[in-house]
Amino acid sequence: MIFAVRTNDAGTGKATGLMPVQAESRRRVARFLYISDRPARSSWRVDDVSEGRRSERVAWRLVAGNNRPIARSAISYDSVLAAVEAARDLQERIEKFDRGVQFDSTTGVWRWQASDEGQPVADCVYSYARRFECERALRQFAEAVVTAETDVGDVRPLGPNAMRAYDRSASALRR
Repeated sequence: MIFAVRTNDAGTGKATGLMPVQAESRRRVARFLYISDRPARSSWRVDDVSEGRRSERVAWRLVAGNNRPIARSAISYDSVLAAVEAARDLQERIEKFDRGVQFDSTTGVWRWQASDEGQPVADCVYSYARRFECERALRQFAEAVVTAETDVGDVRPLGPNAMRAYDRSASALRR
């Protein structure tokens, strides 16, 4: 059974005991976050860095209930809507995608990737020293993506360097 600290009603915040909490109400599920290379708004920035910039790129990240990253999209998208559609497509068709682990002999690490007809769809966020750790992370990804929330809360503007790892874009792959 899970317990939460009960405080007094006087508003002083003093603990007065424990109260049982339903496990389902405390359980967090994986979710998709959407990130953008748009600069964040700032009160100290006087110049408009968005002037003369190309359109923003958006990507998704899958995070666990404890906010640890599980996976990221292998490509960037031209809009938030396209990134959400890609996340939902991944969720619906995860069993049809090819998934596998790869060893990089130059760096000595294992990485996993999911692909659709040879096109990368999802990449691991971390590299792994051992193959079994990488395979376990791939299984955790496949389990989490099925139940993950795909709704857009808010797109996180992380600035122009946020998309360095996303060297391919969806529009370039369609050409």
